[in-house]
Amino acid sequence: MLKRPATDKLLVAFLSVGQGDAVLIRTADDKDVLIDAGPDRSVLTRLAQVLPWYDRELDMIVLTHNHLDHYAGIIALLEKYEVGQVVVSAVSEPLPQELALALAEHKVAYQKIEAGAEVKLDEQVSLRALWPKSGAVITEMNDRSLVMELLSGQVKFLLGGDSGIAVEDELMKSNLVSEVDVFKLSHHGSDTANGQAFLELLSPRWVVAQAGAGNSFGHPNRRILKRAERVGAEVLRNDVDGTVVFETDGVEINYKLIK
Repeated sequence: MLKRPATDKLLVAFLSVGQGDAVLIRTADDKDVLIDAGPDRSVLTRLAQVLPWYDRELDMIVLTHNHLDHYAGIIALLEKYEVGQVVVSAVSEPLPQELALALAEHKVAYQKIEAGAEVKLDEQVSLRALWPKSGAVITEMNDRSLVMELLSGQVKFLLGGDSGIAVEDELMKSNLVSEVDVFKLSHHGSDTANGQAFLELLSPRWVVAQAGAGNSFGHPNRRILKRAERVGAEVLRNDVDGTVVFETDGVEINYKLIK
């Protein structure tokens, strides 16, 4: 197989897929993990802007929770990519029928994970689930989201799916979160999440809002954007900036935008 030029960089791309989430993680040795896949086939176009033309393999897809704006793109991906496995939240409801049928058709297995599960992507890169806790009783679908921490050397990303204030409080109470470099604003930058105390604790250098232009929900919420700025974060938005691509060697980190 053709390989990209040798590099020691981890790539994390917050794909601009409209009103939905899709985050590609690509390691230096070409392992590809996608967290959520957006609301439609637009994920295919956005992946093609980041991945080499010959790469049609995804080692893992993580579905944070069962809302359409996070899972619909997976069905499109299964038609074009070879997918190793799918990971879902331990407390999620049964998979949506259309997704379950697509996984069965393409013979892709899925497994449930909970807080504490960790995937070592290479020698210095790991992806760890911080939420949900084993046995947690959660009635709100968004709060069933997998909350994932991505660590590369000294650089840390926090990806909260659509989890809300109640989950943020639990993470703080359990001392599971600390300062990060990049925080994907939860629930597309909604004010149902992204609490003041939580943002102050994270103290991110950058926050990324994954929301579609002109969406009817008012995402990202203006108060949340101001809140992020007050804690010193630079705000990046898919609806304004396009796809946001971070690269890091585990010490230094920078980003570029793809419209």
